[in-house]
Amino acid sequence: MKVELKTELDEIQKAEQQLAQRKNAVRSAGIAECRKLIKMLDLTPADIFGETVAPEKAKRERVVYVNPDDPSQTCSNFGRKPDWFKKLRAEGREIPRLQ
Repeated sequence: MKVELKTELDEIQKAEQQLAQRKNAVRSAGIAECRKLIKMLDLTPADIFGETVAPEKAKRERVVYVNPDDPSQTCSNFGRKPDWFKKLRAEGREIPRLQ
């Protein structure tokens, strides 16, 4: 039983390898054909993919909050929030911004 299972697993692995090789061969042939057509028709990336402009990254406003109970403690809107910030928010208290 153990030997049969090992043999079956070996056959499955061999079949998966053959499938991957065939898939790579088909992929390579497809890429070669596409490159040939692109060169023959003198196409640009814009012709193929359209005139897309990468969207600008949204810039987050840098807000700094201050602990009303201890003004030496501050927190920005980046990264993990400190415990005092979480506590005030859970209590529903207003958290003032530092100007």
